[in-house]
Amino acid sequence: MLLLTAPVYYTIWARGSAVTGRMDDSGIGSSYFSELAADGIGVQDLLDIGNRVGMPLILYVAAPPWSEDPAMNPGWVAGLFLIGVAFLLWRIRTPAMLILGWMLATSLGNALLRESTSQFRYTVVWNTVIIALAVGVRYLIPILLPVGERWIERARTQLFARRTLQVGRALPIALAGIVGFAMAWYYFVPYLTFYNAELRGTKGYRDGIDVALRSVDLPPDTDIYLIGRPEHDQTVPSNFLALLTNNARGLSSNDTHEMGANVLMRLPRDRNYAFFVEPDDTNYINLIRRYFPNVEPPVYSTYPYIPPGEEYVLLFAPQSDYTPPVKK
Repeated sequence: MLLLTAPVYYTIWARGSAVTGRMDDSGIGSSYFSELAADGIGVQDLLDIGNRVGMPLILYVAAPPWSEDPAMNPGWVAGLFLIGVAFLLWRIRTPAMLILGWMLATSLGNALLRESTSQFRYTVVWNTVIIALAVGVRYLIPILLPVGERWIERARTQLFARRTLQVGRALPIALAGIVGFAMAWYYFVPYLTFYNAELRGTKGYRDGIDVALRSVDLPPDTDIYLIGRPEHDQTVPSNFLALLTNNARGLSSNDTHEMGANVLMRLPRDRNYAFFVEPDDTNYINLIRRYFPNVEPPVYSTYPYIPPGEEYVLLFAPQSDYTPPVKK
């Protein structure tokens, strides 16, 4: 866990950014606790705290009761996971405590966020969940089919004991294979569909990563604008585009009101412009056509698996000598 998180924090330190910046943006804030304690902590307050702390833990084995979302560990797999957790608790004095501590720390951290049960916030803990599940698979068969020293001794002379010993050794491998194939199907079919829908639908805007991918092949000296309502978060697509182009270009994200007629008419015409706008925003598309008469026809994404409701349309305006009329 330290190796995974260290780059985040030394980058924060190098840039002089706030260590708790993400928590400040998405967390419940200190006001949550001050409001709880303002008139004394009663039974309902304790229930609220218990729900906030407990729900991120329950999420490992079941979806929230108000949701029809798929669980992280469905059905009987959740039982194997709990067996693995129980065995890790039994061996708490060993390095196994790191696995449990990782899961517990993730859950407690998410409990301090406003959306504590959004499953894409648990990506950092999936590897430890798999380890706990593997422990459950490894030790379930010995629990159901204990084989001691006396049985091993009998296996040397008795066929039944020998066959039982062979089955006991083969079953964990078979069970691991069944669980592996079942979880692979579960992840790639129902769960990943839900995960993508939740991740894309949380913010309310369209797919900025698709914009970054399409911007790589644009001509040099092109200013890229991502325009929509609500305004798209600029950090993720801009940083991704900078990574793909070795910092050769970035993009600007704006609300449609920020990029109105006054801004469009003042843009210098000695550069290329790529406007990524919402396809159904015909008023803004017509506004671009008014101030950039040489704009090329709309271009849609060619990348697969981008739903029509998630993509931006590209309006590319090459550099020109056109001088837009002054708005009166």
